[in-house]
Amino acid sequence: MTLRDILLHPDGFHLALAPAFFGFYGYFGALAAWEDQVDPAIFENSRVKSVAGASAGAMAAILLSAGVSPNEAAEFCSNNVTVSKFADFPALLAVFRGNAFQATIHQFLREARPHQSLLMEDAVLPVAISAFDLQTLQGKILQRGSMARAARASATFPILFQPVGWKCDDSQEDYVLIDGGIGDMHGWKGLGPFVKRKSRIIHIQMSTALYNPPGPSDFRRALNKQDIGEVQVISVLLGNLPQPGPWALEKGPVALEMARKAMIRALDQPMVLGKEDRHLILEVDASSIL
Repeated sequence: MTLRDILLHPDGFHLALAPAFFGFYGYFGALAAWEDQVDPAIFENSRVKSVAGASAGAMAAILLSAGVSPNEAAEFCSNNVTVSKFADFPALLAVFRGNAFQATIHQFLREARPHQSLLMEDAVLPVAISAFDLQTLQGKILQRGSMARAARASATFPILFQPVGWKCDDSQEDYVLIDGGIGDMHGWKGLGPFVKRKSRIIHIQMSTALYNPPGPSDFRRALNKQDIGEVQVISVLLGNLPQPGPWALEKGPVALEMARKAMIRALDQPMVLGKEDRHLILEVDASSIL
């Protein structure tokens, strides 16, 4: 079975995007390949049941949930994610405050979708984002509120951005949030409200040497839900991409294009079985992409 087979299956899938430092470049490159080579409307119909993520994966999930196509998002990241756009000094115990980063995302979403609500509860695709609360030292799942602020909160890498205040309208609780990857290292806990028995999850993550991707049993443990048997996990591992960062943003568009080309090549490669039933793995290796 190939990833193309999974993407075109009428039952659809849930999408989880793992934490990765400035990994949204690679994510949008890979997803743009789906749009270009599999189905231009792959994120516009009922094929994607829900989307979740943490850290950079949360930013990717938010843009997708708003109805932004991967190619639109790729262009935004390549042309608008610059130090000058989010360098807002001074910050509290951090390099940047994060207000400018949030404003940049909000402005892009407003221009891309001028007549659409920018609240998570009104998203085109059901979405939930992981963040970590400094007051309780627990992970939190965000499903309501500002898309841009949720993306900022989950991507608040400690020391780089200052913590984000968050007020929950439904519970009246106040949180002080930082990087969602702290409490959700795989970026998939947000799928908890949406996944049912026999669901299929495509889990995109950055790969490193000797990395052992988590499978269905890890997903059930992470959500503490043993009643969702027969969940299938497809681990898509993006490997050997350049590492962008706040002072190496020029590597971002390079990583994006390498991920796009590597994914195109991998779409029709047979996936391998994981260490347990209902777990398939696809390694998308960009090492030979020039």
